[in-house]
Amino acid sequence: MRRVVPFALLLLAACQADVAPTLKPVDAKISGGVGSDRLIGSQTVMVRSFAQVDGKRTEVPGVACTVRAAEFSANVVTPQGVVIPRFLQGERFAKRGQPGQMVVTCKGKAVAFAAFPAGGSVPVTTSSGTPGQPGYMQTTTGVLVGNKSAQPWVYPAVVAVDLP
Repeated sequence: MRRVVPFALLLLAACQADVAPTLKPVDAKISGGVGSDRLIGSQTVMVRSFAQVDGKRTEVPGVACTVRAAEFSANVVTPQGVVIPRFLQGERFAKRGQPGQMVVTCKGKAVAFAAFPAGGSVPVTTSSGTPGQPGYMQTTTGVLVGNKSAQPWVYPAVVAVDLP
């Protein structure tokens, strides 16, 4: 009986744990026209999706999302990481080499998206719904710290899309 009790407790604990599915990070496809002279390594960005459930922000796993910037794209299923390129910063590049906004679009019951700039002091804006339609919402969630050094441009390590 001693062997059964610890095993039963372990099973019960495993069933009660709130474990999100773990999917292997996907590699983003680099767009044509992005010169290798702009790239320096990579970074992994975790994509997560949330919805309001009974007045509480709750993570919603299993939502299909696309991750796009002018320089790369990928498809993920939340929560999942995407490996994206890091971009060099320097005077020799237009806009110091800053890549375009990363836009994450998720399709749950409705379409929602959030936009994230790389570095810079541009406000991070989250939007959900369809512009001009009932329920459309856009909020500014903060700003990223300016990037005026020789450090590569980076995106936030974790990005979240709030589903309507």
